[in-house]
Amino acid sequence: MRVNNLPHVLSASRFVLAALVSGAMLEGQAAIAITGFALAIASDAIDGRIARARAEVSGFGTLLDHGADAFFVATVCATAAALGLIPIVLPGLIALAFAQYAWSASRGAPPTASMLGRCNGIAYYVIAGVAIATHHLLPMLAPVLSVMAWALIASSLVSIVLRVRRA
Repeated sequence: MRVNNLPHVLSASRFVLAALVSGAMLEGQAAIAITGFALAIASDAIDGRIARARAEVSGFGTLLDHGADAFFVATVCATAAALGLIPIVLPGLIALAFAQYAWSASRGAPPTASMLGRCNGIAYYVIAGVAIATHHLLPMLAPVLSVMAWALIASSLVSIVLRVRRA
């Protein structure tokens, strides 16, 4: 297994982008936050495709991809929570949901996500993007962001409980 293959580099870039986007949010740098968010989405969209095309798919790569996603969205959501945009519980639930996913994969089974887990994973990116937009460009979205956050907290809790029951 090569640790330095292109899909791994693309996945790992989201760890750096998390710090960049969060710092930009805190410093009021809209262009940097939005660009970093777009780069994170792009890297997530292509890392798996490249891995499959180059026959570099691995369990490590899958966990790195999902771990980078979880770190990115949890970090951006934690920053949004620090800015008072969303409840602080959401980033913790994102981290817990990923920890459960990784734990189930560490028990020898290939990492798999439920349909609800997949939907939540997409919704975590959506809420991170809406938080960036609300903070920098469209403060009138704050009520929508709040409703989205509470709905995602509820769906994350359901997903966590279902994974516990399956284990």
